Amino acid sequence: MNDYISENNGEELYRRFQNGDHSVLEQLIDLYKNSLMRYIYTFVNDNRDAEELMIDALTELVISKKYRGQSSLKTYLFAIGRNISLHHIRKYKRRDSVPHEDIPDDVYDHINLPEYNFVREDERQRLRAAIQTLKCEHREVLHLVYYERMSYADAGVSMKKSVTQINNLLHKAKTTLKIILENEGLGY
Repeated sequence: MNDYISENNGEELYRRFQNGDHSVLEQLIDLYKNSLMRYIYTFVNDNRDAEELMIDALTELVISKKYRGQSSLKTYLFAIGRNISLHHIRKYKRRDSVPHEDIPDDVYDHINLPEYNFVREDERQRLRAAIQTLKCEHREVLHLVYYERMSYADAGVSMKKSVTQINNLLHKAKTTLKIILENEGLGY
């Protein structure tokens, strides 16, 4: 199969996943994660929140298995992303959201600035230190999925867990990590 997968294949990948072919999960996630994150960013105006909510939306799609084909899978996924984003905004009473049309085209151009890279490296070091305080199982699942870029299925094989258990472990690990970072005043 080609490295590039068209969005037209998204529904086929999802059907295969629903029928038990967990090897397609990574392809399904890769197909939508960047556009979904950019979409969610328009609601929350924060890269970290957008990434976390994107993961939550994809997790919801995978766990709930409620998609019935009444719209395109991308449309359905973006509806999940929108609902999760709006819930997040209400929960944290965020008033700094930016409407779609007000997001400049060059919103991600700052990523290559030296100042941005310095701040990002400091954040990475703090994140690594916080991860070390997690339970072993949580550190392991974070490492396999995010650092080794394993699919949930492959991480499950490595950890002798099901895909659902990997999803649950990731959710618990992220929640715990977020609490740790907030308690340290890092505002994640």
